[in-house]
Amino acid sequence: MTESRDARYPRLLAHSAAIILGLTITCGSITACGAPDSREDIMGEQYATETAIRTTAVQLYEAMSRNDWDRYYSLQCAQQRSDAPMDPGLARKMSRLEVRGVNIISRTDTSAEVEVRFRYSDEAADADHTEKITVIREGSDWLAC
Repeated sequence: MTESRDARYPRLLAHSAAIILGLTITCGSITACGAPDSREDIMGEQYATETAIRTTAVQLYEAMSRNDWDRYYSLQCAQQRSDAPMDPGLARKMSRLEVRGVNIISRTDTSAEVEVRFRYSDEAADADHTEKITVIREGSDWLAC
C-alpha cells in the first residue's frame, strides 16, 4: 500500500530541517561556508599579485626589446624614471632580447625580488642571462625599482 502525499510531507519536512541544521552546525551559518575570506580567495589574491609582479618584469624587458622607452619608463618606480634617451648601442643590443622566464625570489605586500632569465636572439642556446630586479607596489601598480 502506498502512503498518501499528506502522510509523507511531515517526514520530508523533518528530513530537510535536519539537513539545514547540520549545515548550520558545520559552517557556523549557511553563508559562512562560502565566506569571502576563505582559503580559495586568499590563494586567488596571492596568485593575482604574483601574476602582476611577473607581468611587470616581462613587460619591462619586452619594452626594452622593442625600444619602447616610454613604456619602459612607465613601468619603473618614480625614483627610477628618467627622460634621458637610451644609449643607441645598448638599444640595438636590447632589440634582440627574449624573456625566457621570471621567478619571484621573495615577496612582501609592497615589494618583491624577481629573477628574470633572458637571452639575446643571436646567442647560442646556452647563453641565458639572469638579472635580479626589485619590483615595488606604488598605489595599485607593481613597478620595477
